[in-house]
Amino acid sequence: MKERKFFICVGIAFWLIGALSSTLSYNLPKKQDDLNPNTSNKPTDKIVIFEQEHNYQNILLTNLQVGLLISIGGLLSGGIISAIIFVWNGYILSEIINNCISLEMPYSKILYGLLHSPTEIISLLLFGSIGFKGFTILKTILKGEMLILSLLPKLSSFFLPIILLVFSAIIETNL
Repeated sequence: MKERKFFICVGIAFWLIGALSSTLSYNLPKKQDDLNPNTSNKPTDKIVIFEQEHNYQNILLTNLQVGLLISIGGLLSGGIISAIIFVWNGYILSEIINNCISLEMPYSKILYGLLHSPTEIISLLLFGSIGFKGFTILKTILKGEMLILSLLPKLSSFFLPIILLVFSAIIETNL
């Protein structure tokens, strides 16, 4: 349990690195037109966030794919894939929020759109606690020690994050 809490904190740290990198780079000029105050940077009609159909099944399956990649990919890569996905996820979420703010979208609409985020983020962090175990496994292998089954995650470790993703998809679909 102590190791799981530590790995969740590691996941939060990588997620924050991504979010901060987006936020810190957001005010930097992107192109020469951004330096010209006479140029309008307002987008035209609409922004496309979802290119596929926004329904329960697509949302759940996409999030499950990400969760399984974080956990299984992390196990097989010594936690590297988990770290990369957390940095990327934090970066993308921060970009979306920054873009909504720059479009002068009301904060109430931004917060409403993020209602599903707590359960989704907690779920992904739980998947990450499984994936970051790959670091412990890799360390054991590199030391030449015998790999014991207790280092491998139990199938029941996947139950709670999957349930949270189901709830998150229900919330997101009904926004």
